[in-house]
Amino acid sequence: MLCSQVAHFLHCVSGLTNGAQGKVISVHYKEGEGPPKLPAFVVVAFDSYTGPSFFEEIPRSVPIVPIVRTWVDHGRDYARMAVPIMPSDAISIHKSQVK
Repeated sequence: MLCSQVAHFLHCVSGLTNGAQGKVISVHYKEGEGPPKLPAFVVVAFDSYTGPSFFEEIPRSVPIVPIVRTWVDHGRDYARMAVPIMPSDAISIHKSQVK
């Protein structure tokens, strides 16, 4: 199971902020597409999420869609589209209990 971390504020009121950790449940592409294209959305289950679930059978599941980020460097405009999640470290139950 892939652990992921939010890399962009999505919905602060529901607990989806930068650094929120979750588990990737599934990756969905547009019909007829697949890697290396960007997915249409990635479903992630977050422990900290308090809103409605995308999948009723998977509590706290949220679809994460690609976003476009733009910036200017030396007077030139740039844009990049990406899914705003990144790999996250997973820890064992024993390590999480260390004080």
